[in-house]
Amino acid sequence: SGIPKKTTVVQSVTIYTLGDILAQTLERRTRGKEGELDGTRTARTAFMGGALIGGLLPFWYGLLDKAMPVKSIQTVGAKIVLDSLVWGAFSISAFIAGTAVLEGKSVQQAKVEVADRFVEGYIKEWQVWPIYNSFCFGVVPLAVRPLTTSFMAVGWSAYLSSLAYNERPSSPVNAFIRTTSGRAITLEVVAEVPHLGQLETA
Repeated sequence: SGIPKKTTVVQSVTIYTLGDILAQTLERRTRGKEGELDGTRTARTAFMGGALIGGLLPFWYGLLDKAMPVKSIQTVGAKIVLDSLVWGAFSISAFIAGTAVLEGKSVQQAKVEVADRFVEGYIKEWQVWPIYNSFCFGVVPLAVRPLTTSFMAVGWSAYLSSLAYNERPSSPVNAFIRTTSGRAITLEVVAEVPHLGQLETA
């Protein structure tokens, strides 16, 4: 049976809408933020959820099942690893970059956002999704897998929303992609050394 694409897209948009509302509500309670919820941010998050989870995830699941149709401990394990290695890396990068572009930032600014936030999100990916995927790939039928993943994604979308929109603390090594008008992109690694300020290597 085929994957219900329209249903998956609609549900993914709904799930990511709820996830962002949850994220913003928690941010106001735990970080002392004030004011009304940002509806524009919620709309951007919902769009990215619909595009990634509703639009692309069914094809990814189908590709994995086509490549490894026999269900066994080995194939389930391989799917779990591939899902985090490939889909996890892609979806986190795409979500961070996509929300940045939807905010009106340039492509180069979006790259900076990915460089600054990706590692934290990818570590969390490995802490969360392999546990769910052991159930997903082992038990859940392909036709409804994107939908069950969308329900799982309520909490995950709340996390991604906070990851994409909140200020990140400085890390020991940050990669910054800088551009000057009409010039080529240069990649600089800025190492922060306590009490000595910053060492910058071009």
